Amino acid sequence: MVKDVLAAVLGLSAMAVAQNTLIVDPGNPAAYATLTSAVAAAQDGDIIRITPSVALIDAPPLIDKSLRIIGQGAALRGAMQVSIPAGKEFTLQGCSLGLPVFLAFPVLATFADCAGRVTLIDCPGGFCRVLIRDCAQVLLSGCGMLGDEAPGLEVVRSTVSLERCTLLGQDGSYELSYAAREGLLLSSAQVQCVDCVIHGGNQGLHLGGNVPGTLAVGASLSTLTIAGPATSIASGVGFTGVPIVLNASTLTLAPEVNAAWTGGTVTVQAVPTILANNMALGQTGTLQLRSPAGTFGAILVGQPGDRATLPGVGDFWLDPHATCTAVLGIQGTANNLTWTIAIPNAAAFAASQFRWQGVSFDGVALHASPPGATMLR
Repeated sequence: MVKDVLAAVLGLSAMAVAQNTLIVDPGNPAAYATLTSAVAAAQDGDIIRITPSVALIDAPPLIDKSLRIIGQGAALRGAMQVSIPAGKEFTLQGCSLGLPVFLAFPVLATFADCAGRVTLIDCPGGFCRVLIRDCAQVLLSGCGMLGDEAPGLEVVRSTVSLERCTLLGQDGSYELSYAAREGLLLSSAQVQCVDCVIHGGNQGLHLGGNVPGTLAVGASLSTLTIAGPATSIASGVGFTGVPIVLNASTLTLAPEVNAAWTGGTVTVQAVPTILANNMALGQTGTLQLRSPAGTFGAILVGQPGDRATLPGVGDFWLDPHATCTAVLGIQGTANNLTWTIAIPNAAAFAASQFRWQGVSFDGVALHASPPGATMLR
């Protein structure tokens, strides 16, 4: 079993081998000077690495290939559209979406009509406008978004899962005539949030007048799940209403989350989640299933797969042909179901993506946790 799990984690079974690795380094004549030129030259399955010397780089206007783009702190700027057809996947890791400086080089990122898999991992917060529209399976892990005249994140007719993300709406500004915006805005969407910080924009105060703050989450015709003890849902300063407003929407809220709401249909119930630590090359990583004591639980680890819905259970985001059960047992009072693995510091494993999910059985029904992901580096 250990060998099977290691094979799944390290991408050794049924792994699609990248054709090439392209380097982006404006100071190196043997490398690509821009990310746009590297994307144009890349083929499906290629890896694009941005060297640490690049601090700010223009985003490619269009990405419609199976690519893994790995930055080492580079900030993207400008407009970018990602449209990934079915059967393809796009992963972005280690690139900031804009700079955390107001009015300085925001990125306008649109993920549109993506039937294929889209994953953003460890993309820290910068000022941006991020819209996910008509996408079947988008996973955001460890990302930050500061709304630039926009919500922190807007999702329309899409299925999105977020873990450890920070979504901050645009603050109000009297001088610039900016209205405060939501941290998360949903329309006909299906979204899961685990251990996320979602705050509405703050009020803008000025001698000439004030712009009020606003709510954290607005959802219309949507299904939303919020869970995880590290979650923070808060309206912006200067807003007196509740932080979550639902219009013909349903919300599943885990008991550990402290948030008020109005409208919609709300169910407060336990949601199984996974807490990940040190899932990187050369580290001893752990995955801990958080679920009610006495329930029967499992931790599944494997390669990315197309999202599949099991009625009454939830969505699975792992490849069923390259997934192993890492842990199986009865949950204790201290969330004792934990998987520990020593991850080799081997270059051959770099840029391998894997995912995890938990499953909990309470004696009546199975419940799938939202997914998590990493790309080894």
